[in-house]
Amino acid sequence: MSNTVKKTDKDTVEILLVMTESCNLKCRYCYEKNKSAKRMELDIAKRIIDHEFEIAQGTDIKLVVQFFGGEPTLEFDQIRKIYDYIHEKNSPNYEYCFVVTNGTALKDNDKEWCREHREDFICGLSLDGTKEVQDYNRSNSYDLIDFPFFRDTWPNQKVKMTVSPDMLHKLAECVIHCHELGFDVLCNLADGVGWEESSSGILETECKKLIEYYLLHPEKEPCTMLKMPLLHVGLTDHTVFPKWCGAGDHIHAYDTDGTCYPCQMFMGITEENLENPLLQSAYKAELLPEGCQDCVLYGCCPTCIGTNMVRRCTPFYHTATECKNIKIQFLATSYLMYEKYKQGQLNLSDVETNLLLRNIYTVQNAFADL
Repeated sequence: MSNTVKKTDKDTVEILLVMTESCNLKCRYCYEKNKSAKRMELDIAKRIIDHEFEIAQGTDIKLVVQFFGGEPTLEFDQIRKIYDYIHEKNSPNYEYCFVVTNGTALKDNDKEWCREHREDFICGLSLDGTKEVQDYNRSNSYDLIDFPFFRDTWPNQKVKMTVSPDMLHKLAECVIHCHELGFDVLCNLADGVGWEESSSGILETECKKLIEYYLLHPEKEPCTMLKMPLLHVGLTDHTVFPKWCGAGDHIHAYDTDGTCYPCQMFMGITEENLENPLLQSAYKAELLPEGCQDCVLYGCCPTCIGTNMVRRCTPFYHTATECKNIKIQFLATSYLMYEKYKQGQLNLSDVETNLLLRNIYTVQNAFADL
């Protein structure tokens, strides 16, 4: 599995282990409000692994073990022990391990261990862009990150960029900077923070800059903000809609004491005593907010149920500004994809091409007045 990129599919269960509730940074937009010194003991981790591997035994389920935090690499010695235990199990269901890291706490011997085990141990780096933006958002951490280590050890792994309201006007600059460092970019607008109405105009401007960049550099994979799922636009069945994320079915998230949650957003490190809504693969359309049921993005509009539970809203809620910003991203994606189509840069089947062109027209027609 050399150069593996973290991915999940319908046959994958992600076993998320919170190794510690502690972190060495204080990111401005962090949703984990209740950090502490709690850590996961080895016997708890082993019990979780035993339980999850036993459930998957004899099935086609693929198991991905994700180490989470806080900053999980503060417990790297513990991570290595859990990794060794996973390999002792020798389960045919096991796929790989993945760790989400800010990249600042890895020691030289940790890096060497990672290089030796990179076939099935992957580090996903969180990086918000330029030194100016990274230092502003993430505790002056830019100069603490060994960028060549991450780029060279896992050359196909994207960096994870979170875009804060204060730094939205730097979005294009930050994405391009990450590309210049040698990374593709998985980016999103920060969830659960205050997005003001003025953000939509800024987002539109930044997306235009990125479209220009990607058309000049067709060898670069567009960031995820300009890879919205156009092929899923226009679902005809509006009686039910699919759950956007894997919470509760494809994600089994365990806190430091071994309690299981639908995802990390429901844990006490985020917010205590959160309601746990009924999670299912599809929902009745009547649960959607007014205006969503007839939207062309029905069924493909990203919604974080956990974030909405934290802010004590209905599971599928968006503010008016959040809604508009999602539409802007779909619209920008449609413009970029159409230009790529005209320049012969897409590798799609005839069926996919026809569907894409139809949905590009649908999106641009629906959102022409944004």
